[in-house]
Amino acid sequence: MGFGKLALAAAAYKAAAEELEHSPEPQPQAPATSSSARRPLLPQASGSGISTTGNGYGATHSRHYSPEALRRTNSAESGYGFGNGNGAVLDDEAVESLLDEAGLFVGNYRTYVLLYAFVPLACIVFLALLAPIPAYLHTPAPSSPFPFPELLLGAALWSLAYVLAPPLYTLFSLLPLPPALSTSLAASTHAVLRNALRVAALPILELSQPMGGHTTYRSAAFAHVWAFAMGCGAADACAGVWQGYSQLALYRDVMVSPEEARRVVGAWLRGRARSSAHHQHQPHHNQQQHGYQHTQSTSTSTSPEHGHGHSHPRPLRVNSTGALARTELEHDLDALVSLKAREDLEELYGVHIVGIPVFVTCVLRVASLALLLGFTLVMSAAWLSSPYASASTAFSRQSSSSRQMVLLPHTESVGPFWVTFVVVCVAHGALATVHAPPLLRRVGAHAAAYVGLVLGLGALFAGLGMWDVLA
Repeated sequence: MGFGKLALAAAAYKAAAEELEHSPEPQPQAPATSSSARRPLLPQASGSGISTTGNGYGATHSRHYSPEALRRTNSAESGYGFGNGNGAVLDDEAVESLLDEAGLFVGNYRTYVLLYAFVPLACIVFLALLAPIPAYLHTPAPSSPFPFPELLLGAALWSLAYVLAPPLYTLFSLLPLPPALSTSLAASTHAVLRNALRVAALPILELSQPMGGHTTYRSAAFAHVWAFAMGCGAADACAGVWQGYSQLALYRDVMVSPEEARRVVGAWLRGRARSSAHHQHQPHHNQQQHGYQHTQSTSTSTSPEHGHGHSHPRPLRVNSTGALARTELEHDLDALVSLKAREDLEELYGVHIVGIPVFVTCVLRVASLALLLGFTLVMSAAWLSSPYASASTAFSRQSSSSRQMVLLPHTESVGPFWVTFVVVCVAHGALATVHAPPLLRRVGAHAAAYVGLVLGLGALFAGLGMWDVLA
């Protein structure tokens, strides 16, 4: 949901709250005295948890409702053996189709959360297997405080690139370009930014150029670069796992267990049938207040206490109704925000998040880590083999009071470094474009995961080869 929609929603909430607090008399309808008698802020059909007829202001599609609203409806009439209104029993496929129409999903949220635990486990195992490689290769260990500065620098630069992603995409969305082109340009630019930050970390670490200009795992520079890559990988894994759990939490209120699926669909079908019959017998009943529908028939005529239709202020009743309305409004706003987030994710992936197998998610996370480590090794090897490394080392060794401009050696070329940088940025930008809309929806999460894994493993082995690990 954009900033403008949130601002309008907040303004509407404030106006509604002030109107309820300062209103001298209750609404013409019978005031709510309990949670079951109050009018819902989202439209509901009479005797049902879902409305399919309200099209006025405030009316929403049936996908806006949670299973709790359906479970509370007609619980006494619901059963596991029901028909579709004509006596025919629905099969499992029809039940899932009807639930999907209502915005609900068959499954157990707790089970999905437990299965998703394999994703952080896969990240931990992958990083744990790669972390001791310098020790296994007997790489000279740098002096203390290694490896903490490298780990912190890697996590900090990765976090900086992660934070700059949203404003970068917003900036490109303002350009007069087609949405697909602006998204691709933003993804490619962000890929260049991430690789530039990795290269910028090498002078900060003050890595010395190896003897002969050839990088090897026998130098202490390999341990520094490896620790820096581990810091980036740890930050990437933490952010990816947290984002996955956040996306999964959006489906917590719209998941129905297989045991309750038939009962929920039965309640929905019966409520929809009663709503249709109700509007057929009362064609003028659709002229309700801004599309809202009453949950029960309440008398709006005057009572003996309020003869001739005049009512007297009842502050306690109004305050109670205002508190209930504010609570209901906050709940509805949260539900709408979650609905918008789910729709955005489904628009990105082309399928529901809960419909993506956990194995594919694990492959996506491992591919991201392999790609990050591989590109870091490739870029660091190209940097340390270029004259930029020797110039940076000479500049860092000068005292702060006598630092002068250091010229690059004329006998060495910077061409190989820039060729490597361009190749890495093109490969990274192409993969980032595949993972961005609308290509990800067309390609599919499965294909994107496997392509990323192949490219990530290729980059990882290429980086290890440039450091003579595979020699």
